[in-house]
Amino acid sequence: MKKTLKNRIIQLLATETDKFYSISDLAKRLEVAYSHAHLFVGRLAAEGIVRIQKIGNVSVCRLETKNQVTQAYLALIEAQKTQAWLAKNPHADNILEKIALVQDN
Repeated sequence: MKKTLKNRIIQLLATETDKFYSISDLAKRLEVAYSHAHLFVGRLAAEGIVRIQKIGNVSVCRLETKNQVTQAYLALIEAQKTQAWLAKNPHADNILEKIALVQDN
């Protein structure tokens, strides 16, 4: 699974699930154009992954963590992180074996 803007938005929103983010804040943090962030947040809201609320003049959003699709995306993102770590660390297999041994004891 490629690291798309959709995944990056989900990953950022997952860092603090109780916090609301404005779309402009998401765009700044992810270093993308506001229009792109707005488009993808709208798509995520249509899928039920993100909830958008209007607070004053600002639209804010946050992750819908109880949604099964959201949970699936989060699991895929974590699997990607693990695969990247395994690829970067040549001794990763040895580390994982030691962790398994500790868990068995």
